[in-house]
Amino acid sequence: MFGGNYNVKLRVGIFPKKGKLELRVMDGNLVSGYLDIFNKSNPLQGTIENGTIDIHGMIKLPVGETEYEAIGTVEGNTIKLKFDTKFGFYKMTGTRM
Repeated sequence: MFGGNYNVKLRVGIFPKKGKLELRVMDGNLVSGYLDIFNKSNPLQGTIENGTIDIHGMIKLPVGETEYEAIGTVEGNTIKLKFDTKFGFYKMTGTRM
């Protein structure tokens, strides 16, 4: 099962920023949910297949709001994502709550 809530850390600058990621898997491989980080709740959507996740949405970063695509893996209770934004690339890791 890939859906659930995760405590996450987004590497932006020197210090990782803590947040929460909520994933809901619907209709087989469609994903929706929220990324709560920087005191903002950011809706997301995407797909997951064989442990590979591809999500996208808007994220409000300290440098401004931007669209992103994040690709990564879900293995057991661990999620790893790499965010591609107009401000650069950011890595996120997390564990299921």
